[in-house]
Amino acid sequence: MERPFMPFDMSNAPPKPRQDRQEVGRHGYSVTDPYGWMRDPGYPQVEDKAILSHLEDENAYFKSVMGSLDGLKATLFEELKGRISEDESSVPQRDGAFMYQWAFEPGAQYRVWKRWPAGGSEPKDSVFLSEPERAEGQEHYVLGGMAISPDDKLLALSEDTSGQERYVTRIKDLSSGAMLPDEISPMRGGVVWDAASEGFFYAELDDGFRSYRIRYHRLGDPQDKDPIIYDEPDPGFFVGVGSTQDRRYAILSAGDHITSEVRFVDLRDPLSAPILIAERRIGIQYSAEHGGEHLYLLINDTHENFRVVQTRLETPGQEHWREIESPSDTRYLRGVTAFKDWLVIEERRDGLDQILVRGHSADAGGHLIAFPEDSYSAGLSSNPEYAPAALRLGYQSMITPPTVYDYDVAGRALTVLKVRPIPSGYDKSRYRTERLMAPARDGTLVPISLVYRDDFKKGEGAPLHLYGYGAYGLGMSPSFSSARLSLLDRGFAY
Repeated sequence: MERPFMPFDMSNAPPKPRQDRQEVGRHGYSVTDPYGWMRDPGYPQVEDKAILSHLEDENAYFKSVMGSLDGLKATLFEELKGRISEDESSVPQRDGAFMYQWAFEPGAQYRVWKRWPAGGSEPKDSVFLSEPERAEGQEHYVLGGMAISPDDKLLALSEDTSGQERYVTRIKDLSSGAMLPDEISPMRGGVVWDAASEGFFYAELDDGFRSYRIRYHRLGDPQDKDPIIYDEPDPGFFVGVGSTQDRRYAILSAGDHITSEVRFVDLRDPLSAPILIAERRIGIQYSAEHGGEHLYLLINDTHENFRVVQTRLETPGQEHWREIESPSDTRYLRGVTAFKDWLVIEERRDGLDQILVRGHSADAGGHLIAFPEDSYSAGLSSNPEYAPAALRLGYQSMITPPTVYDYDVAGRALTVLKVRPIPSGYDKSRYRTERLMAPARDGTLVPISLVYRDDFKKGEGAPLHLYGYGAYGLGMSPSFSSARLSLLDRGFAY
């Protein structure tokens, strides 16, 4: 191993910015800001000579302290770059009559998207959307989302070319390659096509960048004539649109950080009145899914870790709910997806990702998918179809690069489809990972995933890099990082 710590030159004193007391008024209060002079009114264009002079002093100080590490920086850059595959691509996935795949071409910053008839080999002209072509000539380009119409003829794509996250949705004819005249903006998120491929739902933004309204756009109509399907009256709530796994209903969601409300619209009748699933109650969050004859709610009404209830769309009221997955102090339910033959529940048990596959009936049995390591991150990957032959899963651990599996539910077998390559080479056997449970001050056991090289010596004062995040219920799942290898190879545990 290389030595973990490098010398720094701390002989020079850091520059000290001058203080110039300024009174700043905000929201009816006056605040004294001694460094207000450093706020250039023309930002991000900075032209103030005093500010620029101080920044030059800061940069000079940085170079004087860190200059001895220039060689290490160059070495690390080459290491990190060598672990990134320039021609990364996804595993092809079937959706109806076609296979779909994205890919990066060597040196490209953006992906190309391909499709070809299912059951056949990929032709040379399989690209139906080229992000590099769409980004050409733009200072900024982000593909926000896309959706192919149910008849497979049209592509709706949302794009941001301003950097303001105010997207424009355009429609491409996949047969001719021509762009239709329809343009919808400002909006955010994806769109959901109706069953007849005649139009789609989208979330509209207000002047404050809040998605506040769901509208339906029929192809060829002017946007200002698009009927309003749902208008959120609470300025603290945001709205979004999605679809159920069986693609029978559009899901119109509204919520803030602690409260949610869901409505369904029949995609066969897009202008029909939305069906309210459960009226909002402050502090209650839920999501809704539909499959077969049943409606499923993932809801935290009786426990902060959520439960799953089942009912029918014709009778969504709480008096008709039947609990099929009970809440637990050690089991945190995260998502429900209803496929034709299975109900899949993503959860965490004692902080570790789990995937439960069970039947639809309330008393149906189920099983947890068994993974090969004790500490890992796992979840459903791209599963666009309602009745897939196998479940597509994503998996990784602190020593296993991102892996794509197909899971045979009947045979309970995992098949590896792809492991993300490390072009410069990676020997998994040289690293170790383990899972610990550390008691917090109140006695709560907190899971910790640890990774280190096989020649790491515990108890001998070697460095440890500790990283964590737990706010808003967002735990840190143990994941792989090719960049982290440079730290482990220099004597650190992480």
